[in-house]
Amino acid sequence: MIDLSYPICLDSMKFLVPCPKPLSKTHNVLTLFSLSTWISMGIVFTIVSFLFWILSIYTSRGNYFTGFNLLAQSFSAAWAVLLGISVPQMPLSIGTRSLFIIYVWYCFAISTVFQAYFTTYLVEPGYEARLESIDDVMRAGLKFGSYELIESDGVVDLKDLRNFDRFLCNDIYECVLSVIFKRNMFSILLSYFPSYLARRAGISDLKTAVCLLEQSMVTVLIG
Repeated sequence: MIDLSYPICLDSMKFLVPCPKPLSKTHNVLTLFSLSTWISMGIVFTIVSFLFWILSIYTSRGNYFTGFNLLAQSFSAAWAVLLGISVPQMPLSIGTRSLFIIYVWYCFAISTVFQAYFTTYLVEPGYEARLESIDDVMRAGLKFGSYELIESDGVVDLKDLRNFDRFLCNDIYECVLSVIFKRNMFSILLSYFPSYLARRAGISDLKTAVCLLEQSMVTVLIG
């Protein structure tokens, strides 16, 4: 028989914070290159399209090449090369061919880098930065989810949290679910409790749902 008058385990009051969310695939794609690189790609694409069109007008006389005679055709061909698709008609003049080969090399380098990272992000999209300290929590602008037990018991000194906006939950369960699902607050509770309540709510992957700061507020004897 267990004598409950003696402590049988130790636990710590810890900060429960929202876990990092997976980054959106759109965000990953847009951040593959820097803004200056995206702009330079757009400029190169536009200039090459116009050069294809101009060179086609002045060099296609007598050789029956009409692939870039229209500006829309030039833009379409430049876009096709950028995507790694063949153009409907190869240029015939030396000048246009030279420009075409240089542009193909440029697009090959860009697409190689893009596809390497793009495939990686499709498999593993990555996550937001994890909250590691109470300073990170403050910078995130989260509210402190409090509840009656820690408000009245005095186990935790809440003076250190006076700079946070406080939200009084109806109970611990509401605080935990708000942190996990709504991600609009953080709270303080025994480290084993969030996992228990998360499983009770039907969450199986606790690693991506329950995140605790390493910092402990106080160690509690449970008996």
